[in-house]
Amino acid sequence: MNIFDYLRDIIQTKSDVVYQDDEELAEFNSYLCQRWLSMYSPEVAHICNETTNRMWRSMETKQMWYKMFQSLIPRQRNKRIQYIKKSSKKKVQPNKEVIEIMANTLEVSKRECKMYIDEGLINLEQLKEELNIK
Repeated sequence: MNIFDYLRDIIQTKSDVVYQDDEELAEFNSYLCQRWLSMYSPEVAHICNETTNRMWRSMETKQMWYKMFQSLIPRQRNKRIQYIKKSSKKKVQPNKEVIEIMANTLEVSKRECKMYIDEGLINLEQLKEELNIK
């Protein structure tokens, strides 16, 4: 079985077969299961966070984890779980005019100005507003 089979059993079918079979349960990973459950819906994420953050020390076996997930999560319809990814920030590329003005204003080299921008030490949008550059 893969993680999605476990999720389907926890959310939809609620069968007793999986947590009674030791071979099937050996592949179960409570961390991954909780992570995917938290992406299912905000309600399920709230249930997982409120219970597992308090009870994780008392859970000793995979069977206990599986039984807890199965009993706490209400039966729901099947829907596609959207994986939540970290959003990436778009880098603003400086033009030559901005770098020249910045180098003259700060009295540093153009190479140093590019380094400051790349490291995020200088916010280009704020600098453009302060220097009235378009």
